Amino acid sequence: MSTSASRRRFIAGATCPQCGEVDKVFTQTRSMRTSDSEVASEQRERGCVACDFLETIEEVVTKNAPADVKSGEGGDWSPVKLPE
Repeated sequence: MSTSASRRRFIAGATCPQCGEVDKVFTQTRSMRTSDSEVASEQRERGCVACDFLETIEEVVTKNAPADVKSGEGGDWSPVKLPE
C-alpha cells in the first residue's frame, strides 16, 4: 500500500492547539492506495510546522465502495421500471 500527501495549505490566523503559535497551522489530505492504484482511504490532517503537531481530522475508508454505478460495474442492483 502506498501513501501520497497533497500540498500543505496553511490556515491564516489559526493557532496551534499544542504550542500556541499563530500562522503555523496547515491542513493536508493523505491518500492510501492499494497495489492496484485504488484509493483505500483518505485522511484529512492538520498540523503545525513549529512543533511538529499532527492530528487526523477525518478518515474516509473507500476500499470496498462499489465501482462506477453508471457503467453497471460492481454492485447488486438492477434497473426498476416505474409505472406510467
